[in-house]
Amino acid sequence: MRIAADSPRAARRFQALVRELAVRLGEYPESGFERPQIIGPPFRLAAVRDHPYLAIYDASAQPVLIARVLHGAQDLPNLLRDLPSPQRPETS
Repeated sequence: MRIAADSPRAARRFQALVRELAVRLGEYPESGFERPQIIGPPFRLAAVRDHPYLAIYDASAQPVLIARVLHGAQDLPNLLRDLPSPQRPETS
């Protein structure tokens, strides 16, 4: 994690916020938002509090699976194209 290189304290705080988000998503898996132009079902997105990062997670998994945590300004569709999705079959 790049944050750790600049500030270990900030990295620990960020990790705590991601853990907090993971707990919330476990309790309320539909609380994130759908963005089919970025990634289709079963994936949803949820914001990391106080940061420009998004958790991309599978709301249908038991338990909920956070697949990636990415900065919202990145090219998300390109970065997420390798995630399997029923609407976007895997290619071999």
